[in-house]
Amino acid sequence: MIDGRNVLPECHADTLLIRLMGFEHPTHQDSIGAVANAMKDRYKNKAAVGVIDDNKGSIPKYFDDFQTESRTGNFIFKHLPDKKRFLVVVTPAFESCMFNIAEELEVNPIKYGFKSLKQFKNATKDENVHNNQNVKQFLNTLIQKKDSPLKEVKTWIIEKLED
Repeated sequence: MIDGRNVLPECHADTLLIRLMGFEHPTHQDSIGAVANAMKDRYKNKAAVGVIDDNKGSIPKYFDDFQTESRTGNFIFKHLPDKKRFLVVVTPAFESCMFNIAEELEVNPIKYGFKSLKQFKNATKDENVHNNQNVKQFLNTLIQKKDSPLKEVKTWIIEKLED
């Protein structure tokens, strides 16, 4: 396991995903704004990777100076020039992104108890999502699949924190 304290996910579901990827102690934030504030203040002299949803219209101005480094179908990887601040933008927002990845990897969400995207959203919006075995098993399956784009996310985060 990687410590992961310098990984700052914006919601409980993102935090669970980051933990399942092997980052043992991500620093959970309650909003995109809280991720920006933590990066500006508490992490201004050390490396940090924010993990946020692509919520158009609610992205803090702090992130305006971040430049796109690369893109995949589901993620945008950004960095702040001359600083050790990085950003993983989950696109579209978390639940739709995970369903898109499931479709791409031929993983049926129904097998994990999710008959609809709405049902999955309801489960992931619960602050105790980390106790939901169906969500955990679904996300773990997506992470473990051979060609999972989540492996690329994990590798990118590790590389940025090691630089």
